[in-house]
Amino acid sequence: MTDDKFNLKDAIKNIKDKREKTREKTDIDRLDIGEKESGTVFSKPGKVDAVEEKVKSVIGGRSEAKKAGISKKMDEVKARVEEMEKRDLLKSQANKGALSEHIVVAGETLSAIALKYYGKATPPYYQHIYKHNREVIGENINLIIPGQKLVIPELPEDLK
Repeated sequence: MTDDKFNLKDAIKNIKDKREKTREKTDIDRLDIGEKESGTVFSKPGKVDAVEEKVKSVIGGRSEAKKAGISKKMDEVKARVEEMEKRDLLKSQANKGALSEHIVVAGETLSAIALKYYGKATPPYYQHIYKHNREVIGENINLIIPGQKLVIPELPEDLK
């Protein structure tokens, strides 16, 4: 940047270009620079089944008490994986209709975030973001904390 003035858009573009050149972006990188997640789904059940088969082959000569203990642990792991899959499914269903996700940085306000995503910073727009993120933000609409992950919902027809 040869200008004396700092241009945020140019700085973000510069960071994106550097990341793109050096390595493939991960979902964490995508969220960090304001992009949507890639949507890549990893097969957890396949991995659990493979691990279970490997464990069974290793414990073949163990005592029955050891086998029972290991079997109990495997059942606990399976239950936790199922719980995580249910949570992921609920999260994906909740995010349908979401425009994007945004991670709050220091100094941001809901009106600034509304301006960034909707092009307008008036109360109906930032209140729309607040309504969809009340559990994350809390009762005070004016208090957002750096690091909070906000879902940016699509605009209803009356605000488009």
